[in-house]
Amino acid sequence: LDLVALQIAVAEGRALPLTQDDVQLTGHAIEVRLYTEDPGNDFMPSTGRVLHWAPPEGEGIRVDDGIETGSDVSPFYDAMVAKIIAKGDTRAEALRRLLAALESTAFFGPATNRDFLIDALSQPAFAVGAATTAFIAETYGDEGFQKDAPRLEIFAAAIALDAAARQNTAFGDAIAVHPDLRGWSSTHDLATSAEYACGDQIETALTSPTQAGVRVDFGETAVEVATARNDSHRAELLIQGEAAVMAYHLDEDRIHIASARETRLIENLSLRLRSNDEESGGGTVLSPMHGKLLEIMVARGDAVTKGQKLAILEAMKMQHEIIAEIDGTVELIAATVGEQIAADELILEITTDEGE
Repeated sequence: LDLVALQIAVAEGRALPLTQDDVQLTGHAIEVRLYTEDPGNDFMPSTGRVLHWAPPEGEGIRVDDGIETGSDVSPFYDAMVAKIIAKGDTRAEALRRLLAALESTAFFGPATNRDFLIDALSQPAFAVGAATTAFIAETYGDEGFQKDAPRLEIFAAAIALDAAARQNTAFGDAIAVHPDLRGWSSTHDLATSAEYACGDQIETALTSPTQAGVRVDFGETAVEVATARNDSHRAELLIQGEAAVMAYHLDEDRIHIASARETRLIENLSLRLRSNDEESGGGTVLSPMHGKLLEIMVARGDAVTKGQKLAILEAMKMQHEIIAEIDGTVELIAATVGEQIAADELILEITTDEGE
């Protein structure tokens, strides 16, 4: 049925060409909405450039999206970027297809709710159709949805894919080097040490080439990664002998990677050049996203305490409170109320009180 054509016909006073008895229910369909938001941070909207978008495909799967790789997610509209719908003969079949579709979905750039959707659909209450509007509170408690700490296997997979890309670049720049000589040394194993971070978790990794791929040593724990197939942004790997499919995107010192159940951003700290300003801590208050600054609730010279409301930002039809991360004194007000400000733009600065 062309619903738009039917709406126009009704608006013109014409009768519908079908009756209620003509409407038959066949099968079951479930829809999820992919949002650029951070479920672990009270579902705060996220904006920015879409680095890589790979929608799912498969039997019974339909995707309604308005983005592509390279698009910008702006603060001026709703945070929804795609609808992913699965249809099956039964609810169980539709749910199974929808989970598989989400597990093969890749979106890198702004944070999304993909992992939350996968976890929610996997909950027993949802599987049996018992979820209500209290589902999130009942399932995830006061803290809401929080990811587990990243596994060493996801670190190792990211490191292996990054190492392979860098090796391919070096090999392409080399002159007359036989492919069999990749990673070969006449004296000792070639090993590279670097620090990697995923959120607050930092790991020191020693990466060595093997006949099949690489071995990544995290202290006393070693993870072997072999590549079965690598097609640009999607790789089939063997991690400790177990098959895994990973979507990924390499961005200088950042590795965006997604397994079937988790999306991670892993940073190579050894490649990042950080200024003293970037290491200064919570005294620098930046805008968490692009939006309109509605109110600044403090003035220069005011004493503030950790957790105090500093400003209110409007973005994506929502108001967001900017909270002080430290005790101190407002040293500088850099932003102007009523103006649009970009993500990471300076709002104000707080200096730590003497003696603290």
